[in-house]
Amino acid sequence: FLENYLEKQTGRSKLTVKASRDTLTLFRKYINEKLKDSISKFQFADCNRACVIGFLEYLKERGNSPSTRNMRLSTLRSYLCYASGRHIALESIALEISRIPPFKEPKKVKETLTEKSISALLREPKHDMKGTRNTMIMILLFDTAARLDEVLSLQLGDMNLTAEIPYIKVRGKGN
Repeated sequence: FLENYLEKQTGRSKLTVKASRDTLTLFRKYINEKLKDSISKFQFADCNRACVIGFLEYLKERGNSPSTRNMRLSTLRSYLCYASGRHIALESIALEISRIPPFKEPKKVKETLTEKSISALLREPKHDMKGTRNTMIMILLFDTAARLDEVLSLQLGDMNLTAEIPYIKVRGKGN
């Protein structure tokens, strides 16, 4: 599931594979500690709605946020979907778990810098070649809301300064 399916077949990143491994490790720990059951005796049939909801409560007790618990739930769903594709008898289990609703996540207020703070940041670099470059990168980040990896992946050919309205083609990791 981790190396072949997630990484090679679906192209998930190494970080996603690691997070999935962590989820399955935590689930095994939950089975051992809270359910007082050995993973060698645990059957797919034991992985029912009550079990998974108990796991999610266990994560909440450990201080996991709703978004983290949603990610862990998504991993379990993905694993059960994978397993049910290998053995049709597991389809009802995967379907039951897929119906567990995600946790509502509180909307985060994104804090922004004040105009005074931005001005202070832009005045900070020295007035040499590196300072001018750094100032330009900061202005580009502020004005376009591009991610740092997008700005760092820019190449000279991505800029069109001769167009009626000059533009920069921003490319991310996927391009």
